[in-house]
Amino acid sequence: MSDRLKQVAIRLVEQPPLYSETPMDGPEAAVRVMHDLLADMDREVFCIVNLQSDLRPINMNIVSVGALDHTIAHPREIFKSAILSNASRILLAHNHPSGVLTPSNEDIQTTARIQEAGELMGIPLVDHIIVAKGQEYYSFKEKDVPPLPGASLVRKLDELYFAGDKTEEEKEYPLLREGEGKGAEKAGTATIPLPVSGKDMKSILASLEEGVKGIFTGERYAEFLKTMSRFHRYSFQNTLLIAMQRPDATLVAGYRKWQSMGRQVRRGEKGITIVAPAPVKRKREQDVSVQNESPVPDGEGKEEEAETVIPRFKAATVFDIGQTEGRPVETLEPEELTDAVKDHDLFLKAIRELSPVPIRMDEIEGQAKGFYDTGAREIVVQKGMSESQTIKTAVHETCHAMLHDRETMEKEGVQKDQMTREIEAESVAYCVCSAFRIDTSGYSFPYIAGWSSGRDMKELKASMDTIRETAGKLIDGLSEKLRLFLAEEKQQAMEEDRDQGLFLLEDIGRTLEAAKENNRYVKDSLKQLGIRQEGKPKEVPGVRPEQKRKEHKTEKAIGR
Repeated sequence: MSDRLKQVAIRLVEQPPLYSETPMDGPEAAVRVMHDLLADMDREVFCIVNLQSDLRPINMNIVSVGALDHTIAHPREIFKSAILSNASRILLAHNHPSGVLTPSNEDIQTTARIQEAGELMGIPLVDHIIVAKGQEYYSFKEKDVPPLPGASLVRKLDELYFAGDKTEEEKEYPLLREGEGKGAEKAGTATIPLPVSGKDMKSILASLEEGVKGIFTGERYAEFLKTMSRFHRYSFQNTLLIAMQRPDATLVAGYRKWQSMGRQVRRGEKGITIVAPAPVKRKREQDVSVQNESPVPDGEGKEEEAETVIPRFKAATVFDIGQTEGRPVETLEPEELTDAVKDHDLFLKAIRELSPVPIRMDEIEGQAKGFYDTGAREIVVQKGMSESQTIKTAVHETCHAMLHDRETMEKEGVQKDQMTREIEAESVAYCVCSAFRIDTSGYSFPYIAGWSSGRDMKELKASMDTIRETAGKLIDGLSEKLRLFLAEEKQQAMEEDRDQGLFLLEDIGRTLEAAKENNRYVKDSLKQLGIRQEGKPKEVPGVRPEQKRKEHKTEKAIGR
């Protein structure tokens, strides 16, 4: 009998499903359904939820059923259904019949093993949830034990929401900030916990309110503006969240983004909580006109499904580059850009081109360093100041021209008092100077506390958004102008080098022509003198060359 290798087929066997009144559109929905199953169990039951790449549940599988206070969960059994289900991610869940949510050492070790195995197989672990009776639960991701990538959970079970892959709508909020050079990889301080613990939107908003109250002091406000200068593409809320948790952050990205760049978040590092958009798409039926397919309000026509997008937000976790290690990150902003700032005339030229009105240097009476003339629509800057002060003043007054022009404010239907206008202009100037490493030691905001007191969150946020958007527009615009100027200078230098090279070639050509002419002159002179050129014997009148050679040979023979 010949040897043979048996061939088998492995298939999933479907069990009766668990039903829910809510759509099964995310892992939180699966956990809610499983909670009803697990909460009343008198023994520990270990389950896995297999997820698609967008975190939608594929199915769930009961891995093992144990005793009152323990169960066996082997990685082989856990990943069996994940592989057969072609899962992109997995979520673990088990119950504690005792009602004590604190994870045991075995729970922690199992989670760490599954996390490590999942990374190797390309099926990462999103979270591990422990449930008990009622609405209580324990999230390993939320507690960071051990650090888990990818998802952030809210506090209450009925508000549970995971941060999944970036959707198309989220891509306008880049997690990777452009613009930091060398030195960004140095480890900084530890992440500071938010004032209100929890990653549900209610807790995050409460932390933001506390943060707003805290930043409006002279020193704290300046530090916040420095963070804003580095993260001007982020919303005010996220900029404030980063400043509150890690004020020295320079370059942040999500866990997966760092891995794609060849870097790994160090074990034990606490992430930075920010807010990310998570719009929800819903389908609803509406009546449409049979003729032109347009909606009709009176109910006449045929019905079709229309998709609507509901704005929604979720907690997301990012890490600063100082919390990672691995492959060096290429500088996204060329260093010569900051070096170009040292060229006062070049930087001032960039400001002039971005300003909506002309900038003129002149003598100004009194103590003012500059002003924006709304009538003449021009900016006047005091002559004779230091280069850095001239730049600061030019940026400050450019902000006034951009934000506080009378026609602009009337068109937007806004009225701002004098202090608000000065706060906005000075804050933008501080952000711009900080971004380009121009000395900001002369800036101070002693009146910021008085200005902010009595103003509601909406009004403060409006001003902060104005500052952020204007600073971002100037920082990006100045960067682009400086790049353009540097490219023009390089091109001009290359053309000058080429012209210099052509001049040298022409000069060498003239020298060679002169040398040839001189050589011809020498030859003619030698001919006139009857002197043969070097290498040819001198002719003697009356003696043929052949005869001379014979005489020469005879002389040599006699000499020997």
